[in-house]
Amino acid sequence: MWQALSSLFSPARSPASGAKLYCFHCQEAMSARQVVAVRFDGAERQVCCHGCAAVLATVQENGLSQQYWAARHAS
Repeated sequence: MWQALSSLFSPARSPASGAKLYCFHCQEAMSARQVVAVRFDGAERQVCCHGCAAVLATVQENGLSQQYWAARHAS
């Protein structure tokens, strides 16, 4: 059973032990156990909670990805 479950996760996605992770949206520090994977602007992004995932989904659904990136680069 363990082998079947572990085959679902790519080793490349598992952060190195002790690696610092930060939410793609709010930049809060997070543990590997907190990670919520979301697809945004054609790539998988790691966020800290379903709230941040909802923000990214809303931005993308409303065609505001370019404005989102512009605001991120401005700050």
